Amino acid sequence: MDLYETDGYRSAIMKGKESFEELETYIDLYLIHSPHHPYERIGMYRGLEELQRQGIVKSIGVSNFGVKHLQELLDSPETSVVPAVNQVEIHPFLLRNDIEEFCAAHGIVVQAYSPLAKAKRMDDETINAIAGGHGVSVAQVGFVTVAYGTVYCMVGVHGFPAEALVRNWLKSLVLRVICPNI
Repeated sequence: MDLYETDGYRSAIMKGKESFEELETYIDLYLIHSPHHPYERIGMYRGLEELQRQGIVKSIGVSNFGVKHLQELLDSPETSVVPAVNQVEIHPFLLRNDIEEFCAAHGIVVQAYSPLAKAKRMDDETINAIAGGHGVSVAQVGFVTVAYGTVYCMVGVHGFPAEALVRNWLKSLVLRVICPNI
């Protein structure tokens, strides 16, 4: 059954319980993947709230929600839980300051996926010039351009394992202190 072809509330609960049974343990974080289904958004989120009340999921959140979508959730009389996380694509070529500021103001953690632009822009002249000028890697520049309050969703990409991403991210924190204007 497709989550979006039926009642969002019931479908979210059903899919959450299926995941719970497959994992044989509670779920740390359960997200609505996208806001593309306006008639079901609130219902799906209510379903996540119910899963949280039942102890099936610890935290709930959203993915790819803009400020308008987040405000809709917060303003709805049908919802009562502020999303713990909003997972969005953020990198030097796609900064989402409006989303980050909104989330910070409402206690929502921003989780960046693709903070290195899916490793497709590692040869960008500007990023390479900045990296060379500061004696750091392109990855470090990519991480440092994303705001402090962001949590990174790091997975390895071909030729660039997750361990290297974490190492570069930690080094970028030092770079941010040394060169705050990057």
